[in-house]
Amino acid sequence: MKWDEVSGSEKITRVLQTAVQADRIAHAYLFCGADEAAIKKLAAVFAASLLCETKEPCGICAHCKKAANRSHPDLHWVDPEGKSLKIEQVRSLKRKAYLLPHEARYQVFILTDAGLLTTEGANSLLKVLEEPPPASVFILLAKNPAMLLPTVVSRCQVFSLQGDGEQSIPAVNHQAVELLEVLKNNGGINDLLDRLAENEELTDFCDTLLLTLRDLLILQTTGQQSLLTQGRDEELLQPFLSVWPAEDIREALAVLLKLQKDLQSPVNVRLALEGALRRLKEVFGNADRCGYPL
Repeated sequence: MKWDEVSGSEKITRVLQTAVQADRIAHAYLFCGADEAAIKKLAAVFAASLLCETKEPCGICAHCKKAANRSHPDLHWVDPEGKSLKIEQVRSLKRKAYLLPHEARYQVFILTDAGLLTTEGANSLLKVLEEPPPASVFILLAKNPAMLLPTVVSRCQVFSLQGDGEQSIPAVNHQAVELLEVLKNNGGINDLLDRLAENEELTDFCDTLLLTLRDLLILQTTGQQSLLTQGRDEELLQPFLSVWPAEDIREALAVLLKLQKDLQSPVNVRLALEGALRRLKEVFGNADRCGYPL
């Protein structure tokens, strides 16, 4: 397994390679995309680089060989049991995570379908992500970040791949920023509603908006730019930082997660979207009572 085997994601692999070589490793990563094989390949190569003696990976050392056949004692692939990732699996993961690595510099835990975490499992995982062991790295794989609790996503560095393997940076979608501008200025939503209701990629737009609000929440609560979604233009978020408190952003995330769930079932898309947009206006309209100008 080598970096050049991860085709179509040169920008992402370059960022990850640089981080490994510089020993600037985050405690948690989220690789998302519709192509399950592509994000698994990315996770496998990244994990091997964390275990490799040369940080490449070289494909020659004992660490790389064991990682390739999944026999390395410090590499843990966590697959769903049945239709979900259960709390018992997360508890087992946590017990291992607080132990020292057996052979390598890190222990690496790959949750192959983190979107299938039960609510109890996600909350249990959140606790270890909030107070991560120093020598453990968590890699979560999911089709899209909306499948995970926003609080879990907020603890991860997010890298997104499209189905064809090309890098997708939904965070720079200006339509999402346009919606935030409308909400910030307390303007009307009818024109925006017309365009969104006709948008064939509405689910992708919701993903984009979720990531945008997630990054805004990170800047609002931690100020750590290193945790932002890969490719994020932080300047796009600056106008909103002094507008909404963190509690309103969290409530807005809950509104969008509900919309995502509604869109997965037979529903009048326009009515569901209109209800969500009006609820978002109500949520962000509470900023004035907290001393945040609208």
